[in-house]
Amino acid sequence: MKKLSALLLSALLLLGAFAAFTGCGGGNDNPPDTTTDKIDYNGTININLPIKDYPFEDIALKAVAEAYMDKHPETDVKVEGQTSSTYKDWLDSQFAGGSSVTDADIVQTLLISNAYLTTKMVDYSSYLVKPNPYNQNKSWKDTMEEEAYPLSTDRSGIYTLNFTTNMSFFFYNKTLWKQAGLTNADGTDKAPKTWDELLEFCAQIESNTQDKVPFAVGGATYTTGAMSWLLNIYGDQYYRGIADDIHAVAGDYCYDPDIDADWTLDITDKNNDSPSNYTANMLRFYAALMDNQITPKDAKYQAMITNLKKLIPVYCQDNFISNNYYQAEELFWGGNAAMVYNTTDFFNTYKQIFAQRPDAEKFEIGFFPAPPMTGTGDAKPDADTVRSVGGAVGWYGVVKKDKKQNDLVMDFMMFWGSKEGQDIYNQSLKEQGAYISGNSLVKDVDTPAEIYPAKEYEFPGLCHNNPVGQFFGNLASMNGSSYQMFEALCKNVFNGDITVARFGEQLTKAFQNDIPTYFTQMGWKSDAYLTPEKDPRL
Repeated sequence: MKKLSALLLSALLLLGAFAAFTGCGGGNDNPPDTTTDKIDYNGTININLPIKDYPFEDIALKAVAEAYMDKHPETDVKVEGQTSSTYKDWLDSQFAGGSSVTDADIVQTLLISNAYLTTKMVDYSSYLVKPNPYNQNKSWKDTMEEEAYPLSTDRSGIYTLNFTTNMSFFFYNKTLWKQAGLTNADGTDKAPKTWDELLEFCAQIESNTQDKVPFAVGGATYTTGAMSWLLNIYGDQYYRGIADDIHAVAGDYCYDPDIDADWTLDITDKNNDSPSNYTANMLRFYAALMDNQITPKDAKYQAMITNLKKLIPVYCQDNFISNNYYQAEELFWGGNAAMVYNTTDFFNTYKQIFAQRPDAEKFEIGFFPAPPMTGTGDAKPDADTVRSVGGAVGWYGVVKKDKKQNDLVMDFMMFWGSKEGQDIYNQSLKEQGAYISGNSLVKDVDTPAEIYPAKEYEFPGLCHNNPVGQFFGNLASMNGSSYQMFEALCKNVFNGDITVARFGEQLTKAFQNDIPTYFTQMGWKSDAYLTPEKDPRL
């Protein structure tokens, strides 16, 4: 689903992370029993996911469907992939008919509005506590990692399921890496351990390769693609300790004593600020921004932008500021740039690009995690490690039908989400020479290295648990005027048209001016930041 990857990832950042920032209360601890002990397998399951453009995913899912039908010959599982570029429009058309119901049974939920999510999708909650007959009759939820079944943004239920993960890396051309002399004595590739060392690598590439760009990136937009990811992961590194300032305390409208009473800040714990571990009261964040306690004018944020400017555009292509995400990567595919920054979907992009260009000069790719920035005093990052964009992916939802159909479709999801189902899917990818975006969220599944070259890398945690690692609490991405100002100021500062200090001052002013408008758009009181303990909707 690479064509949608930037859009999907942005939507994930904007919507998925929203649960961490706006949620209050909890799910139903005792969901009603909605399944029967005996499934009526005489029926049809229609799977409509945006995989039509990506035959390897289509073939792998059909392999799972065939295996399920071998177990239940009376069931017909139809995999009918949709085109990724028109998938959102297709989804809207399926659910816009009032009481009418689509023929689709399994869809991707990421681009579905919350209204449709809670009214048109089956809540997984009551099924997750059932035994999974395809996984030793263990409770279904106990056979998966917690990230596989996230609570909805309004915490009303669980409407989406994820089977794998996604993370981000710097990817490099191994041929150019060797030409630049970036190899160890044993012949292995060097990887930078700090941001300053990454800059040294860039200088060496520029010096030792002929007319090659050390790092290709698109500077046309800063809320999608690599530039947005870099701003978010390093914003999170510098402000990891913000969780201590904005967590819900006793008396706050969103305080959850089950997780908040005993919570303490631990920057070394990558999941310390996960929504399952603590509650972020975003009103406290916006109040801190309005009070100039946390702003783009801070020494830390200024240091982060200054560090990024040492790479971008110093070691980038000449037309960086006008290139979009895909134009920049063309330099990489043509062998004219040494590095790009992307998510693990990039493995399949690599396969597809050279399959489509048989006459192109193919090269091997390497990868390494984003190295941490360093500093001293007020400009020192809070954390010594860098977290990632991405996280759990899949976003599989079951369209609500009658109980008989819901039970049947959920039975298939149990099979697909079992070790057996995942092994079948992964084996198909392996046979096709294709890749998967990350390690499985289904326990006991050993993802083959052949389909996931980065399997030995542990996921470093989600940067967008942190509002600074999430476009300053979505102000720069969801609010119209702030979004436009953020885009314009980023272009200006990275193009050298304004100073970093001026960038911080103007962006801070834009955020502070627009917070009341943003609150109104959210259905909150425009001055809710003045009373962060109160529900902003009341």
